[in-house]
Amino acid sequence: MPILIPAKNSQHRFACLALYRALLRSAREIPLPPELTFNGKHPIRAALRRQFRKNRADTSPRLVYAGLSAGYKFLALFGKAKVTTSPEYESILNEVKDRVHAYNSRPPRVEPPKRPSIPLLTRLPPVTNNPRERPVYKATVRPLPKSALKGDRKIPYLAASSFGVPFLRITKGKQPPRLSGKIQSFNKKIQLYAELISKIPNVLIPDVYTEDRWERMMGALAREESKRRKLSGPEMDLLLGDGRATYVQNLREVRGELISKLNKIKIDNLAKAKAMVQLIREEEALAEIEKREEQARTQEKMAT
Repeated sequence: MPILIPAKNSQHRFACLALYRALLRSAREIPLPPELTFNGKHPIRAALRRQFRKNRADTSPRLVYAGLSAGYKFLALFGKAKVTTSPEYESILNEVKDRVHAYNSRPPRVEPPKRPSIPLLTRLPPVTNNPRERPVYKATVRPLPKSALKGDRKIPYLAASSFGVPFLRITKGKQPPRLSGKIQSFNKKIQLYAELISKIPNVLIPDVYTEDRWERMMGALAREESKRRKLSGPEMDLLLGDGRATYVQNLREVRGELISKLNKIKIDNLAKAKAMVQLIREEEALAEIEKREEQARTQEKMAT
């Protein structure tokens, strides 16, 4: 006898979907007082969705058979509970009341206070009004004093992503998810600019050459028509257009703007890397001072 694999059996999927829809329809037809709804939502339908979502990964034939058997029993129960005078309706009503009471009487959830997000580096204000002035960064709070550290001071080292985004690391283990997400967002932005800069001359400009050729042909025909009809100056301008740039010129301008933005990102990353190097040197200097102080205290204890 072949083994049933529910996830790979279309008939099983159709049966589960039909049971799910039948349960939702039957639950909707059970009349409930308005005070037993959650924000206007039917509590029985919400419970059905949660339970089906919880069991959607079950593949064991034993669990699947038990789940389907329970589903058909509840379908029969819901059918009888449509009558408000039936004992099935009374049992469902009591169960819903107990769940609503438990939900309303639970203690309020207290969110832990969020730690203030302090950037590692702060960009200093420009010294001159020159728009090409290179940015300068400075460490915001680091290096921390010895009293604010837990254990010995750990010297960070400078690292960079494959797209040149600098960052500091303290250990060789897994870096924090927040740092990884930030680096990934910078990498995607640089990658997008680089791909567009390469795509414009190699793919887009050859494609729009035909559009510009078509525009030139239409312009020549329009000039001939204007000469034949002896149009006035404003009429000729209206017919020939406003002398707008070609598609190729527009794409080249866009590519120039992208190159400028990418260069600004590179210059900004270089300024951040310099600030990080300065921070590492300050950390090393403090670590050396703390090491000497620790050696002096040790010698003093040994002398006494």
